[in-house]
Amino acid sequence: MGHPLHHVMHDGTAPARTGLAHAVIAPYDACPTAGGGRVLLSVQNDREWRRLAEQVLERPELGTDPAYATNAARVAHRERTDAAVAKAPAGLDPDAAVARLEAAGIACARLRDVPDVAAHPQLAARGRWREVESPVGPLRALLPPSPNSRLRSNRGTPIHAGRGRGTDGAVPALGEHTEALLRAVGMTDEEIAALRRDGVAA
Repeated sequence: MGHPLHHVMHDGTAPARTGLAHAVIAPYDACPTAGGGRVLLSVQNDREWRRLAEQVLERPELGTDPAYATNAARVAHRERTDAAVAKAPAGLDPDAAVARLEAAGIACARLRDVPDVAAHPQLAARGRWREVESPVGPLRALLPPSPNSRLRSNRGTPIHAGRGRGTDGAVPALGEHTEALLRAVGMTDEEIAALRRDGVAA
């Protein structure tokens, strides 16, 4: 949020939404590749732009063309810049596009959708999954993104410690904790019974 904040504070206008693109850097966006995947790439300086033009786009003349040679020029001509950059990844599959960008020293990554992330082997390699009980049987669940030894369950055990069945992260059945929660906020037996009778609480 650094660039948007400074735009607002010192220019007085909010920057337009740019999706994955960067407000003041070009090229910086996701490019389509052959087969439907997309690769995110970012050129951080003019030296990198010349490498991109020579080694990835195979158009070295763009490295010194006044319309592209500086970041300010590329931002001013963003549509032309993005169109020129998109041609190279469009002819490659995602892995080949990433390999070519990495060989040129250009920051890049394959853009993945949510199913791709769920299936990524790195989550298993880093032990990010655990199994929790539920009314329909064991379910696979992700651990919180950042370890915190002070984060504990209602039984006092570290949340990250439980990775087998029957751990404290179990998914409750519908209505399993209704009475305890309503009592915790001060409701009487009669009030709880009335909520259940009226179909408000399970």
